[in-house]
Amino acid sequence: MGFGERRWSMSSVAAPGGGREEEVSISYGVSYKALDLASSAGAAELRKCVNDAASAACREIGQHRPVAEFTPNEADSAKAASDKAMNKVDELIAAAGKKTAK
Repeated sequence: MGFGERRWSMSSVAAPGGGREEEVSISYGVSYKALDLASSAGAAELRKCVNDAASAACREIGQHRPVAEFTPNEADSAKAASDKAMNKVDELIAAAGKKTAK
């Protein structure tokens, strides 16, 4: 299972001390159409794919910014992105479980 659409976002935000700093984000779409989220295997595959997408996105950002400027570090960034996405993953898995229980 691969990643879908990739989107970059860059903006300038106020930095501590009155300067400006660049904020960079990237997101990958993850398709789950072919997965049976009501099954443990399907749910595990979606979780793996989301973790992989978060890691790939943070790795890509890290390649475009000097390491000293990349805060938080790549691993922490990937974990935060994955944790945030897992809220949606959990909702999708719960909804799939409710559909099969009916």
